[in-house]
Amino acid sequence: MDTIRTSAKFKHYDGLYGDIDHKPQAEYIFLEQIETRSKEFGWMVDPHIHSHLYQLFFIESGKVKFQSSSQSTNLPIPCVIFIPPNTLHGLHYSANVKGQILTLSDNVIDSLFTSHSAVMLSIENLHLISFSDKNSVSFSAILKLVKQIHEELFSECFEKRLMLESFFRQLIIYVCRLTNNEVGNSKTTNNELEHYIRFQKNLKNGNYERSIPTLASQLGITPTHLNRICRSITGKSALTIVQEHIIQKAQNYLTHTSYSVSEITYLLNFEYQ
Repeated sequence: MDTIRTSAKFKHYDGLYGDIDHKPQAEYIFLEQIETRSKEFGWMVDPHIHSHLYQLFFIESGKVKFQSSSQSTNLPIPCVIFIPPNTLHGLHYSANVKGQILTLSDNVIDSLFTSHSAVMLSIENLHLISFSDKNSVSFSAILKLVKQIHEELFSECFEKRLMLESFFRQLIIYVCRLTNNEVGNSKTTNNELEHYIRFQKNLKNGNYERSIPTLASQLGITPTHLNRICRSITGKSALTIVQEHIIQKAQNYLTHTSYSVSEITYLLNFEYQ
């Protein structure tokens, strides 16, 4: 299987942006300066997707325009960008940009938190976090953690992996706290949260299955139970969540590829155009 699939504009990487022939190991960790890779591409990173990589951008200075699946945004600096797998994104930097990018495979993330952790639900979403003067201390704390990760990553110290995992957990929890998003409610159980996280992953990694009974069966629960979980956590039915997911995929193809409507219909398993 090729490591990159392309249409006119839409790129899907297994590895880092621009690494056409590179397929990273299951437990992949990489930290680099933003300018190291971006300068090579003229400071323009076209909209693309990483199949199995989480990325955190720590932008200290310069200018950045962020392209999501639906809009372009000039980001206030400094900021942190958290991008989960299968999330369309592009960036346009100014030449004086300063910052770092931490890339972690989904296997690394899965090893850090239990499957029913609320963190696992929060990090399934894109987060854009800006830092004003009043919370610059928070950004400084994040940069301190990134520096510790850098020093540990390029060291040969005793129990290096354990120390890195400790730093990764702190960093990701810190980012989740800054989003101020509470997942579910006090009545949501660990089992319900675990079912919902698996439901979300099956949606993103599957073949655009729309059948709620089939999706529930994959989790070993009934459609009624799946709906109850979805409403408890998001306030939406399972069917609404599935429909919103498919619509977002269709928007991505319409905006960022040259596929015709009939081709998109086929890709997303619609019966009629």
